[in-house]
Amino acid sequence: MAMPIWWPTLKHRSVEDSKPRSRIAIMLPFVVFVLALMLYVRTSAPSLLTGDQAEHQMAAALVGVPHATGYPFFTMVNALAVHLIPVGDAARRVTIMTTIWSAFAVAAAFLVTQRTTSSIWGGLVAAAALAVSPRFWSLSVITEVYTLQALFILLIWRVLLDWWATPQHTHLLRYLAILTGLAITHHGSFIPIVLPALALTLLPQLWQITHARFNDSNWPAIRNLIGSPLLFFGLGLTPLLYLAFQFVRYRPFDYYRSQGLPYHYYWGNPANWTDVVNLALGAGFRAKIFTHGWAQFPLLILHAGEVLRDEFWWSGLAFALIGIAVLLWRDRRSACFSGIIFVSAVLFGINIAGDVPKAPVYFLPAYVVASVWAGIGAGWLIGELRRRLPHILQMVPALLIAGVIGLTLVRGWQWFDQIDQSANYAPREIAAGVLEIVEPHAVILCRWEECVPIEYLQLVEHQRLDVQIDQTEPEDGISWADRAALYYPQRPVYAIQFNQQLAARYPIFPISETFDLWQIRSFD
Repeated sequence: MAMPIWWPTLKHRSVEDSKPRSRIAIMLPFVVFVLALMLYVRTSAPSLLTGDQAEHQMAAALVGVPHATGYPFFTMVNALAVHLIPVGDAARRVTIMTTIWSAFAVAAAFLVTQRTTSSIWGGLVAAAALAVSPRFWSLSVITEVYTLQALFILLIWRVLLDWWATPQHTHLLRYLAILTGLAITHHGSFIPIVLPALALTLLPQLWQITHARFNDSNWPAIRNLIGSPLLFFGLGLTPLLYLAFQFVRYRPFDYYRSQGLPYHYYWGNPANWTDVVNLALGAGFRAKIFTHGWAQFPLLILHAGEVLRDEFWWSGLAFALIGIAVLLWRDRRSACFSGIIFVSAVLFGINIAGDVPKAPVYFLPAYVVASVWAGIGAGWLIGELRRRLPHILQMVPALLIAGVIGLTLVRGWQWFDQIDQSANYAPREIAAGVLEIVEPHAVILCRWEECVPIEYLQLVEHQRLDVQIDQTEPEDGISWADRAALYYPQRPVYAIQFNQQLAARYPIFPISETFDLWQIRSFD
């Protein structure tokens, strides 16, 4: 059965397919990984962070469950890192694990580009563009989930390149299946951003091959094409069992031993299986997707363009445009796969509700794709120049691309002071300072960002378990004055940051300007 006439054909002409790879080509991915890791470890946070990052650090140390979607694979690997990485406190070890994922992603960008272009220089451009792009770099030095998602995308892309070229190698389908399963369990945005691209570029060729084997009654081959990948996909989904296991083992949930309930962290304190499923599916977050009206769409697209310009500047975008043009000409399956991811990531990112503080991070798959496109463009350009220039000038293209890589690194260096987290001990110092100041059996009203570092010190380092944290967001319509009424005057009540509703009902006085800590006190 022939492929549909509309289906883009693959035109691999990789030098790697016709001659052995040089030692330099084999070693360079490792060199790229080590250099990226050195940069990220050098600039990474030394200890406890705030908000979601602190929660991931806490969940790993406690082998708990963080906020939706639970991030089971991320949490389990980080829990191992807490015990295996020999330096720093638990929070630091989890952050180092993030730097490792990020360095692997940079090396994977090199591999994808090199496989596509047979150009070491193109791979180096892609790696440099991704490694020092401000958003990717900033997410690589804190405990966050997004660079691992980038790694999954790049690994899937790399395996697809091999399978498109050699579809008889059915073991590659198993690799794709388990990577896809793990990526789905890792971050829910993989489903709308990557799965459509994977389905459109994989399933038609897979259907063609399977149909031919079916006509030949070649059941072992059909098993290798369908059965084994489905099994491996199921294995990739097994981290979801972590959420169920933790629920069965530790329910009911509460944060404090003093209340007589199990001492274990499970976000949202699920009371039933419906709560667990909603956590895994990110039910609350889904309501914040595609909330903007069509009238805002042109402005949102312009904003996306500005974001990409800030990441790669005009030169990087020019190389990326050359790269996607080359893919459309020579490898349209890869162009289709990466193009759908790019468009889907941009649409997803611009349609996240404005009250989601981290909305720009959802552009990250688009940054990853753009960096590879830039490398492909640079690899193609150096190949064309070498083909057209006389022998005496063969070094000129390499020198030009080396200059491009140098300029990319220099421009990235301009972000160093803004991104560098290596001296950021403030979250730990503030949380420890607040716990040191408050009275015994106090209640602290605080927002998520300020609450989680304090909870980390309590649950991981067992500091001041007599203090209760009441984490609520006034912006969500919850009155801190109503929350205070649950505890005051039976217990001392403090608030991190001044709150007008609280001040309107109670006399509150500043306790520490350094920590912006306030306390309810009687006038006498």
